[in-house]
Amino acid sequence: MKRTRFFYLLLGPLLLWSLVGAETESFRVVVNASNPVTAMTKQQISRLFLKKETRWENGFKVTPVDQVLDSPTGASFSEAVHERTVKEIKSHWVKVVFSGLGNPPIELKSDDEVLNFVKHNVGAIGYVSVGTPICDGVKVLNIRE
Repeated sequence: MKRTRFFYLLLGPLLLWSLVGAETESFRVVVNASNPVTAMTKQQISRLFLKKETRWENGFKVTPVDQVLDSPTGASFSEAVHERTVKEIKSHWVKVVFSGLGNPPIELKSDDEVLNFVKHNVGAIGYVSVGTPICDGVKVLNIRE
């Protein structure tokens, strides 16, 4: 009996941790449907949005599009993908712009605006809230760890 109780005391927190860790993100990353890429890691996605990588594997120029960073979706994306707060990302872009090395991604106000932009721009990548219906011309990327 004591072994069983010990087992549950040891296993319980691990099980709880795995359930919390399995929680899905509150956003989905989307690309133009003609883009051959189907999956990326968070690190690869972050590099695209921070413009450290500027071309897709097929040679097309990457055009990242952010949602307004202060939005819940933008903040969630920043924390999960960049592993930085919105404030830290904004600070990053101030430094980049001030040094003349580039400009931040376009910021759009809604999921629909992001979907429309991605649909009409072959090299675009963006993100939308999980519950957003995905339109024709856009596909969701699988995010690998």
